[in-house]
Amino acid sequence: MSLAAGMSATQRSAGSGRRALAACALDPLLLGAARLRGDRLALSASGEGVAERSLTFAEMDGVARRIACALAECELAPGESLLIVGAADPDTVLLLLGAARAGLVAALAPAGAEADRLAAMARAVGAAAVAGPARIGAVPLGPTLLRVAADVETVRFVGCAGGEAEGAVRLDDEAFATVQQRVAAAPVVTFHDGRDGPAPVRHEQTTLAAAALDFLARSQIGAGLPLVSTISPTRFAGLVAGPIASLLSGAPLHLHAPFETASLVAALAERRAAHLVAPLALGANSRVSRAPKS
Repeated sequence: MSLAAGMSATQRSAGSGRRALAACALDPLLLGAARLRGDRLALSASGEGVAERSLTFAEMDGVARRIACALAECELAPGESLLIVGAADPDTVLLLLGAARAGLVAALAPAGAEADRLAAMARAVGAAAVAGPARIGAVPLGPTLLRVAADVETVRFVGCAGGEAEGAVRLDDEAFATVQQRVAAAPVVTFHDGRDGPAPVRHEQTTLAAAALDFLARSQIGAGLPLVSTISPTRFAGLVAGPIASLLSGAPLHLHAPFETASLVAALAERRAAHLVAPLALGANSRVSRAPKS
């Protein structure tokens, strides 16, 4: 084989790999899961003050569609940034999936951070809006979201999901149900501590999918056993080893926050066998699937 022919074959192989990973972006993964296993359990939750809740893959797809429609109706354009303040909570995942479907850059921030730090994160990405679950466990998040919005000039509105919050648009309201046009996959942003404050790290969705595939292969996780995670999907590890791993493998995802030992033990006992994704210190005496390092 000539050098030119060899290079051509290599380029074709690389192009094929890129196309395969493109199909693993968040929205294609969710659409595929809803089509192939729509009636299967996808997402559930436990934690201090958390009411029992579960969604199928088809229901997840429907909520993501409503959120994407709501974001478009609130005049957020593809490529703009949405700061999502969340935890290991189903509404955090649903907001992420809705933002991905709308073509927005989803910047993920931990709900436990102070309002001024969240505002710094919003400024770092030029957030056009902020959103989060109406509450994390029994704690309302709306007041924090409003304080962030008041401090950041670029923020045009506040959104929430999973309940009502004063001053916020409920993005998962069933009134939002129009059909969305397909848009290009936008990066997902997480944050680390920089010298001058929170520093954004942009992740291409294909990079996240590749990391999740590696995690699944190393941990030998398939669709048979559920994933139980205490790590917030606002972190790289929680994102890759949580919702993205679930969409790729078909394993149902159970999120646990705020942390409470009794309800976590009960959630694990109910499932009899599960993969627990948790901080290493928490799993020192347990068999724990190691999440990717950020």
